[in-house]
Amino acid sequence: SAIGMKPVRILLIRFPDVLAKLKKANWYQKRFLTSSKSVRAYWEENAYGSLTLAGAAVQGPFELPLPLSAYDPTGGLQAPAFAALAVDALNAADEQTPGGLQVSDGELVQLVFNGNFGPTDELAWATVGACSVAPNYGSRTIGVGWFPPKAFGPVVGLLAIGQEVGHQLGFWHSGTDANEYDSPWDIMSGGLCGFTLLPRWGHTTVHNKIEAGWLL
Repeated sequence: SAIGMKPVRILLIRFPDVLAKLKKANWYQKRFLTSSKSVRAYWEENAYGSLTLAGAAVQGPFELPLPLSAYDPTGGLQAPAFAALAVDALNAADEQTPGGLQVSDGELVQLVFNGNFGPTDELAWATVGACSVAPNYGSRTIGVGWFPPKAFGPVVGLLAIGQEVGHQLGFWHSGTDANEYDSPWDIMSGGLCGFTLLPRWGHTTVHNKIEAGWLL
């Protein structure tokens, strides 16, 4: 359901063999949660008050136990090992935080990495709705987003991270049968805009809003 409060957690994740540095925590906080043009602002406006994305402070960085190639053995020719990335990231966050850091059922967990992986024409990924993951502290049912640096490029702006959060809210792509990315207006299709510019898309489709319970 995309009604009510949805806790959002942002975890910064580092590959041990990748030298590239993550940006400061408030850079990601602004884009996901706190700016007037953030993902949070966009989806809450779409929901007409029916949805609240409640975010905590960005946490990390936490270091993964394996090099990037262990999760992306084909070097981007095929999809990376999403499940392993999620489980190892959650375990790293718990083990490397004094007192532990355990996610709870129902959270939308955004994993932000310092290295690119996966096919070059795919910027980021997410579960559609929630999925079951099993870190060391027990099974959890959560939404998960995987965001390498390419997801935050100046051309795609809000699109990639906004679309992946939309997937976690339960939305599929909303283009036509011919091409799921062929609408330049809908964030769940192919709408593009730099973060510093006013979005050129409007709200997501009426169909999505009805499915979410935001319109009757």
